[in-house]
Amino acid sequence: PFGISRGLLIHGPSGIGKTRLVQHVVQDAQYMNSIDLLYQTNVDWNLWTKNVDILVLDDIHRIGAQRTAPDDPNILLTSLLAWMDGIDSNTTPRVIGITHSPQLLDRALRRPGRFDTEIEVPMPTAVMRSALLRHFVSTMKSVTLREDVYDEMGSMAKGFHAADCLLAVKGATRRALSRPG
Repeated sequence: PFGISRGLLIHGPSGIGKTRLVQHVVQDAQYMNSIDLLYQTNVDWNLWTKNVDILVLDDIHRIGAQRTAPDDPNILLTSLLAWMDGIDSNTTPRVIGITHSPQLLDRALRRPGRFDTEIEVPMPTAVMRSALLRHFVSTMKSVTLREDVYDEMGSMAKGFHAADCLLAVKGATRRALSRPG
């Protein structure tokens, strides 16, 4: 009677790499940016997910925001809820929602049988930032650093997330390459 969860909600701060994480783990999914869905007038979830094992809804807070009143006609949210209720828990598709604002989601999305499994992706620690910086530098041609530099940079970059670390590496590389001599 207890099948695999139909929905997984992944949340954490903006720029932390939630979408990239999902893209690396689930490579054969159907990705939909919720902003694009806002402009749809007729939503047929069954048609969109035909032959799809996993549907990823990035920025789900855009279509799943809390309704302002019980009779709020959020047709997109209502149709998503009805579609998720009709998914057999032992078959596909599964749905992954990604958001940086879980507090904005309508409570109905987090009820059992919908997004009943949640994973919070935290801000990276100094060790994680060092690993991110090491990874980003390794993708640069002709750039090498001493190992101790990564740990020092990871400690100095307190509050940085994955996107910030990537920007720092790109900026430092650009500055180094533009120096004369």
